[in-house]
Amino acid sequence: MFLFIINRSMKKTILITGAAKRIGASLVKKFHQKGWNIILHYNTSAQEAEELKNSLTNDDNKIVAIRADLQKEADIINLFKEAQTHFEEIDVLINNAAVFPPKKELKDTSVDFWDNVFDINLRAQFITTREFVKHSSKNAKVINFASLGGLEIWEKRISYNVSKSAVIQLTKALARELAPNIAVNCICPGLVKIDENYFSIPEENIPMKRYATIDDVFELAYFLSTCTNYITGQIISVDGGMSLKKNI
Repeated sequence: MFLFIINRSMKKTILITGAAKRIGASLVKKFHQKGWNIILHYNTSAQEAEELKNSLTNDDNKIVAIRADLQKEADIINLFKEAQTHFEEIDVLINNAAVFPPKKELKDTSVDFWDNVFDINLRAQFITTREFVKHSSKNAKVINFASLGGLEIWEKRISYNVSKSAVIQLTKALARELAPNIAVNCICPGLVKIDENYFSIPEENIPMKRYATIDDVFELAYFLSTCTNYITGQIISVDGGMSLKKNI
């Protein structure tokens, strides 16, 4: 008869930014189901974060919710300091937090509007990754969320397109900089159906004839979190073939 003892210290720990709602919250639930310890980052969605945390907490894997304004460097530094009081090391960072601003023509795009988009979509990913490196485990992983909008040009979405394109370039630069200890990859979702999303592009126009589901996104995120660190610097779309079809 063999006795197997589960060592809680062997459990993987993941930090997901923007994790109180939408894709971030869904990733929290999915990784929790896989038995991971979770650091749930939020900023203004305190109630949603607490409700999500309370719905998932159990004795097998630990989940903590930590607030930080990702537009403030000091907040990001403190996010990792607080995380370290709960977990000695972090194995995976998912830079999910982002903004999808309303359409604006160039003439109506103020510097403040531009800076706000870049602060959250790009600058925050740079700082969180920098701090993650100080607290990461051996062979850790960084997964940046960009967008199909980082690979294409959308009407009146200049700040969004350029910020997400910059995330793709940041991913490649970080992958080279942090090798061989940390792998860095990027996910570019297309249209992901959450609740009752409304999209102007009908499902029939997508080659795979459907919108992406959370499972589609999670399967790639989970693969990149657990695969060999020899896979790095990769930019992978989850779009059902949308990027392959012109005039969709």
